[in-house]
Amino acid sequence: MIYNRSNWCISRQRYWGIPIVLNKIKNSFYKNISKNFSSHIFFYLEKKNQNIFDVWLDSSIISLLFSNKKIIIEGKDQIRGWYQSILIINFFCYFKINIKKIVSHNFCIDRNGYKLSKSSKNYKSLNYILSINSNEIVKLYLLEHDFTKNIIFDNNIIKNSNFTYIIIRNFIKFLINNFYDFNFKNNKLLFFDYWIIIKQKKIEKIIKKLLLNFNFYNSIKIIKLYINFINLNYFNYLK
Repeated sequence: MIYNRSNWCISRQRYWGIPIVLNKIKNSFYKNISKNFSSHIFFYLEKKNQNIFDVWLDSSIISLLFSNKKIIIEGKDQIRGWYQSILIINFFCYFKINIKKIVSHNFCIDRNGYKLSKSSKNYKSLNYILSINSNEIVKLYLLEHDFTKNIIFDNNIIKNSNFTYIIIRNFIKFLINNFYDFNFKNNKLLFFDYWIIIKQKKIEKIIKKLLLNFNFYNSIKIIKLYINFINLNYFNYLK
């Protein structure tokens, strides 16, 4: 991928960012290097404060400080940006890739399928959304969806996560109210109780494995199914 990629440079002509110190040195040697290598190394402009380190190169250098268990997370649009900058810098410095896991996510879109962006202004501000929904509801809404696919981020649809939130909250509330002073030593457990405990431990392992693989939406789905099973079967049986 790196061998066959097109020209790559470490500089961008912008008014913000970290200036390249060599720009301060106005000698023929630097000018010749700049003009000969062009986009392979960096662009050269006579204008002041225009040549800055490319933001992806700048932020990719931090990857050199991480251990071999490094995980990087970014949007799918950074495959030719930040992801590739980190791979190149890692390879140049260590002659190997220290990155163990890459998590690439998709975008939040509006009801019409367009990516939410500052330029199009096709979104409500986060302050407005949080004034209507609690931050827990917003987080739950995002967790319920597969982040590798586009997520419709619309206030009316976010409200649907209230139902999931209520189901989980009421279930925990019911358990706390009924079992806060429960003494297992003084109560005889039924066969069905043991079966439920074994089942719960198996489900716990599955959920932990899903969370370690950033598979949040399936873990939420299993939690909802488990709560539904407990409510409809176990609690009804006890009654």
